[in-house]
Amino acid sequence: MSATDEFQITRSNFNEVTVIVAAIQQNAVYSVTINGERYSYQNTDGDGAAIIAGLKSAIHNADYDVTIENDEFLMIKDNTKTRSNALILTENLTVSQVTVIANFSTEEYGRIVLPHGIVNKMVNNITGFTSVTNLLDPVYGKKQETDIELRQSYLAKSALRSNTMLESITAELLNNVSNVESASGYENDTDYTDARGLPPHSIEIIVDGGSEYDIAQAILRRKAGGIQTYGSVSVDVPGVYGGSVPVHFNRPEYLYAWLKVTLHGDASRMPVNYSALTIQSLSEDGAKFVAGTDMLIQLLNEGIYNAVAGLTFVEILSAYSSSKSYVPSAEDYRQQNIMVTTRQKILLSDTRIEVSFVADP
Repeated sequence: MSATDEFQITRSNFNEVTVIVAAIQQNAVYSVTINGERYSYQNTDGDGAAIIAGLKSAIHNADYDVTIENDEFLMIKDNTKTRSNALILTENLTVSQVTVIANFSTEEYGRIVLPHGIVNKMVNNITGFTSVTNLLDPVYGKKQETDIELRQSYLAKSALRSNTMLESITAELLNNVSNVESASGYENDTDYTDARGLPPHSIEIIVDGGSEYDIAQAILRRKAGGIQTYGSVSVDVPGVYGGSVPVHFNRPEYLYAWLKVTLHGDASRMPVNYSALTIQSLSEDGAKFVAGTDMLIQLLNEGIYNAVAGLTFVEILSAYSSSKSYVPSAEDYRQQNIMVTTRQKILLSDTRIEVSFVADP
């Protein structure tokens, strides 16, 4: 992995920071200023532990988790993992450790599944850079669009000017929010809670990829006034008239799919790379799935027939699970469609597709 952009580890863009006392001075004021908001404590005759405790008591802000370690370290942690903050200290205070948010990209393309916390080693040692960890879920990129995908994305861009609110919101997310892979939405325009659990006159947007804050801003830009948002992810976005507006949305629940594909056909016409062509066709179909899209086996056949010559019959068996670590047994594979709820999204990867060939007699 390598950094996407150059970044600096400084107190002016911290997400977590550890503050310590640099000098104990009687009757001196110790101040911590976060994003322009100042928190102060005046030391009368206390020691370093009393100063740290006084500063902790002075910082009243629900956006931050403030704790003390060993009576000498004041640890300030932003409750929003993706946000950077500016810190200013008086000269009698300093920092011992700063954590910043930096974007890194993998050297290989694809939906690479990595266990949480596994990215924790640095190849090139940099002075002042002591550790790294993957605090955030990965954001998956997109391949270059095919002609068909280009036409579909053009229609999505056109929806930005649509009078349909859900189309406008999803188009805004897909086209104006970086790294959004898919977006879908549902609306309850009745006076009652609907079958999905949506409150009256509310919308639910399900987004895969993108930063939480950017998504919330986009939803607020496009939703109609008086319509409430629904979801387990909540982000406070600055309102037009001051204050903040809570915006809610959901992330999809992933279903990991495995496929066993058996191709039947004329051996003399079968291309030698039939397996790669089949996997490529299925991966392209899987890339179109959004939350609420069922995987219908019959619809996967068309792409395979178009990609592989000499076929007479295609047999597809599927297995699935909500667990990344699940490994299906032979008995788990069945001739079945994978049906999902409106909040579930199927993930189909080339590493979970097995292809074999049986020649016709």
